[in-house]
Amino acid sequence: TSMIGATFFGVDNYQAGRDGGIVLGNWIKQNWDGQLDHLIVLEHTTGGPLPAARITGQIDGLQEVVGEIPPSRMVYVEDQDISGETEAHVRRILESLPDEHRLAFVSLSDTDIAEIVSAARKDGREQDVVCVVQGAGTRITRSEVRRPGSSVVTAVAYRPEKYGEQLIDLAQRILRGEPVPPAVYVKHVVLDANNINDFYPEY
Repeated sequence: TSMIGATFFGVDNYQAGRDGGIVLGNWIKQNWDGQLDHLIVLEHTTGGPLPAARITGQIDGLQEVVGEIPPSRMVYVEDQDISGETEAHVRRILESLPDEHRLAFVSLSDTDIAEIVSAARKDGREQDVVCVVQGAGTRITRSEVRRPGSSVVTAVAYRPEKYGEQLIDLAQRILRGEPVPPAVYVKHVVLDANNINDFYPEY
């Protein structure tokens, strides 16, 4: 929810999702000849329209690159961010698709990544799984982005450590009576192994 007349400050959820989906699509194009067996969508329908926009953006960005994915090749899983639940979901999906080796995952946040990777490793299916991560707030996420051969091809970082300076600038503009747009979006960054140390050099 938001206050009527207030300026929205936060993530452009759709665009952040789309940017990550495009990178995922390019990876699939380069490594899987643009083909995937299934797209698994870990969604949080109880989160409302903003998280939904992030998921929709990822799917749209992916399809911009690889083309339309038939509904029969899309698996939607309701994921509630309960510890261990995501891993259990992913393991069930992997067990149900034993002969498929091109499985792409999209999810809402970087809290899912450790469990997705763990499930793939436990089942010996890490090379069958590729995913895009929304957020880079955990060391596990950043470590996976750096690691050669990781299932994680990109993480879209919102960099909350930079929110303060952007908010101060916005507040000063409002106090000076300057016109401001109805929505001011944080500057997200698409991370991969080539640029992650530019933004997170220490860990």
